[in-house]
Amino acid sequence: MAKVILKKSSVAGKIPLATDLDYGELAINYTDGKLFYKTSSNSVAELSGGAGAGGSIGTLAVRRAYEFTATSGQTSFTVPLGYVAGNVEVALNGSVLSNSDYTATNGTTVVLAEAAVANDLVQVIVLDSRDSYTKTESDTTTTSLTNHAIAMAIALG
Repeated sequence: MAKVILKKSSVAGKIPLATDLDYGELAINYTDGKLFYKTSSNSVAELSGGAGAGGSIGTLAVRRAYEFTATSGQTSFTVPLGYVAGNVEVALNGSVLSNSDYTATNGTTVVLAEAAVANDLVQVIVLDSRDSYTKTESDTTTTSLTNHAIAMAIALG
């Protein structure tokens, strides 16, 4: 039987960085009960969601994390796949910033209130949660979840 070994953490709230994972690897935070993977856009996303009585997917939540290495004086960071205002968390060098320390209202750019120092690590975490999808999104999501379900079935035996 194939055995899948997950990268793991017991630190509450810990999200792996994109550099912590290779494509196809999974990481689990067993304190929070969350499973993460590296996406093709080099970000980290969280696998979550629920199956209804018929096995259909209800609301699907995906947590994407983007990492930026700042240049001296940089304040603006463009989020590749965008975000919904209010569903963003920003961390600077591992410390989560207060909402007053950044602006994230236009759906594409996060702007720090104070300029970053060269080589600061800025992490933008986006939570996407929707009840409906286009056919293309649904096909992609279903394929992705099927692949992850197969991986988990192998891991769990």
